[in-house]
Amino acid sequence: MSKKTSAFYDKCSSMLVSIESCRSAGSLEPSIAKFTTLIDEITEFLEESEGEDDVDEDVEEEEEYCVMELIRMRGVASYQLALTALQLSDSHLADVYLNRLGFRTRLLTTIFAYHNLPKIVDKTSPLKVVNQILNASLFDALKKAFDEESNFWSYHKYPTNIFFSYNLSLTSPSKSLISQLVHTVYSRLDSEFEGLKKARSAEVWAHTRTGEGQHQFHYDLDEVALGKGKIKSPIISCVLYLEAGSSNPTLICDKKIAETKREPLKGWYCTPEQNRLIAFPGNLLHCVIPGIPDSVVGGRRTTVMIGFWEEVEVCDEDLGPNMVLKSQEWTNGMDVVEGGGVGEAVGGDVFCIDKCIEDVKFENDLQGVEEYDQYYDQDIGFTGRFFLREGLEDIDGEVLKGMGMAKPQGKRRKI
Repeated sequence: MSKKTSAFYDKCSSMLVSIESCRSAGSLEPSIAKFTTLIDEITEFLEESEGEDDVDEDVEEEEEYCVMELIRMRGVASYQLALTALQLSDSHLADVYLNRLGFRTRLLTTIFAYHNLPKIVDKTSPLKVVNQILNASLFDALKKAFDEESNFWSYHKYPTNIFFSYNLSLTSPSKSLISQLVHTVYSRLDSEFEGLKKARSAEVWAHTRTGEGQHQFHYDLDEVALGKGKIKSPIISCVLYLEAGSSNPTLICDKKIAETKREPLKGWYCTPEQNRLIAFPGNLLHCVIPGIPDSVVGGRRTTVMIGFWEEVEVCDEDLGPNMVLKSQEWTNGMDVVEGGGVGEAVGGDVFCIDKCIEDVKFENDLQGVEEYDQYYDQDIGFTGRFFLREGLEDIDGEVLKGMGMAKPQGKRRKI
């Protein structure tokens, strides 16, 4: 690798880290300007480097690797710039870069800039929101059991790329805090959802993230059965907020996996609040919207999820989905709370969004698209699934591909 290329690569790596720190601190507009500078500098370097020949074959191979890393870096910067612009409601700027990256549809601008979301109450929503679901003694015990110092996280080496959860029988309850939580939630929701009486077990898992953390669009599935080509979802899925962190909402949409659905995609959202539970049919698409960085807002977003199953396959691995819950190091001290149970459990409002997806606008930027296509590999993946290349079918693609099934075909919009 030439000294010139090596030095430029190191410079760009440092710039990207610095810009992302600036953005995380809440300086959104300055970070957009810095992302733009980085993107332009990488593009200019790639153009100048085109056609340069290296005599040494080893040097040429290293150069090619470095160029691909610069392309990847520019893709990350473009993605982050677009996300930041949408959080500032600048859809025009965001769409310029999203179009260059090959995205054709995306979530509505007001969803990213969620402080501006209208509060349209939907009394017919399939979701249920229950505020103060647990009484103080049970909630406080759970909050302590999953606080930042809890050995639950260290025991499972969290965060990890391996999804893990535990399964508890509803017919043979155990004397543990987790079992007490599951049965308390079940008792409150039993009359709210048709079919919940069929549940025979509950799957429990947890997440903790920085306040502005996100979670990509996904479905709750029987992960063990999925590997065998079967699609199964829980009867009901629940999210319990132990710590709210920021105010970025959870979004649930009226789409099921492998369903060929045309826009508009309808959705319902709920903002996090301590001791608030949201429950919804377990086969619906959902996500956590990326948080808008704000240096004033602190704390973490800690949630416990529950999926109620009629039938689910358990995992016998050391770490994986639906492991049978038994006494382990991390469960020490997680005993039943005397007097713990349902709290005030007051129903809350559910807000709807009639149209969650809109097209990426691309007028007057066709030249920019062509220039990007010369250097950018559009097969590079991004987390979130908030931006789509072909439409809603993209969201199902990874899951169905892993099962050896073709993803649903939609009509691709051409430019």
